[in-house]
Order: sequence, then C-alpha cells, then structure tokens
Amino acid sequence: MKVALICTGGLSTNWIVKKIDQYAADHGLDVDLKAYGLTDYYPVIEEADAVLLGPQIGYYRKEIEEKLGHKIGVISSAAYATANAAEILDQAKTLASQK
Repeated sequence: MKVALICTGGLSTNWIVKKIDQYAADHGLDVDLKAYGLTDYYPVIEEADAVLLGPQIGYYRKEIEEKLGHKIGVISSAAYATANAAEILDQAKTLASQK
C-alpha cells in the first residue's frame, strides 16, 4: 500500500514515517510511506493508495480532495502527537479501500 503524508513542509511527518516504517517492518506489512509538504505533494501523490494530512493542516482537506478527485484523511491530533502507527495505518487502509 502506498501512503502519502502531507504536512506544512514535509518535515514534521518524517518522524512519523520512521515510526510507521518500523511498525510495518515489525508486523510484516508492505507499506510504502512518504512525507510531503504542501508545496511539493502534487502530482507525485496521485499514485498513492491513501493520503493523510497532519492535523495542523486539516483545513486543507477539501481543497486537496478536489484537486485529487478522491477522499483523503486527517490524522487525529492524538495519533499524530504519539506517532500511533497502528491507528494511522488503519486510517490509511480504510481510505485505500474506498478509493
């Protein structure tokens, strides 16, 4: 599953990417996860199975959904703050199944 995480500059999600990559490796999950900023996500994320926004830019959801033509998610503040890999991946799986 290809997952794209978007935050303001792509930097704050990099630590979440590391946590999720470790979680995926520990659980034998095939996840290709990349972080992007608001200025560099398009068009590279068009091929992503799921797109998630950091909570600090959740207000861009509608704009990005319109640009991509499909539903995207916003990571909860709690899952983001604690890098809850299981919750974030569950959200990504749900979105991927709706695409």
